[in-house]
Amino acid sequence: MIAGEHSARLNELARGSRSLDDGTRWFEQQNPAERRAVLDELAFYAGQARAAEEDRDEAIARAGIKTGDTAAVLLRAGRPDLQGGTCHHAWHHL
Repeated sequence: MIAGEHSARLNELARGSRSLDDGTRWFEQQNPAERRAVLDELAFYAGQARAAEEDRDEAIARAGIKTGDTAAVLLRAGRPDLQGGTCHHAWHHL
């Protein structure tokens, strides 16, 4: 994938011009290295957006993750601005 292509797709997903189902299919089609690059970019954007603890529950609900799922538990562990590595692991379970 060329530079910026992740950004464009992630932006479309964030704006709602692409569905989460479309985003999931796209993500699942990526090889492991590309998935890691997407997750790194998402973690960067979350940090830039200054994601706060109160944002997590809404994000988990919008993603359709059950509150007891591993991904949701990991996303709730610690401060969002300090848990980039945790977020990567959680996104792998989506």
